[in-house]
Amino acid sequence: MTNNECATLVLIDKWGTGCTSYTVTWDGNEITNSKQSDALDKIIMGDCSITSCPQYHTLLSCILTDYYPEDFSWELVDTNNNVLTYRSNYEDANRYYYYGLCAPDNECATLRLFDSYGNGGTYYIVSWDGNVIRVDKQRNTINPEIVMGNYNY
Repeated sequence: MTNNECATLVLIDKWGTGCTSYTVTWDGNEITNSKQSDALDKIIMGDCSITSCPQYHTLLSCILTDYYPEDFSWELVDTNNNVLTYRSNYEDANRYYYYGLCAPDNECATLRLFDSYGNGGTYYIVSWDGNVIRVDKQRNTINPEIVMGNYNY
């Protein structure tokens, strides 16, 4: 990593207890030595003064698939139910997937999680503008919808 680059290390605790101690070093220099305080901790390194989502909100999502990843999918929709982005066709069981997405400002965004078989089991962590707003496990026959953003539009 050069001086003008930005990197983010994400530590994920699927149980949401955040009790893991950690030390992060780069090129032999200790960057941080801490204890995880939440389900999703981020360590930012380098020059991160330029945001990757100018004039937008940042949605971070971490997903841990269950034994049947092919059953799981998700979509992000705007206020008018237009699909902004989606993902399906997961192939790897018990694997972490991490997404950083930009959502429009002055608007609501809804993250919808689906399990086509209806048996649940996928863990997920959702962060909006740097704040963890949901840590949960998908339940049987329940397809969660997580609403974020400006609800006045």
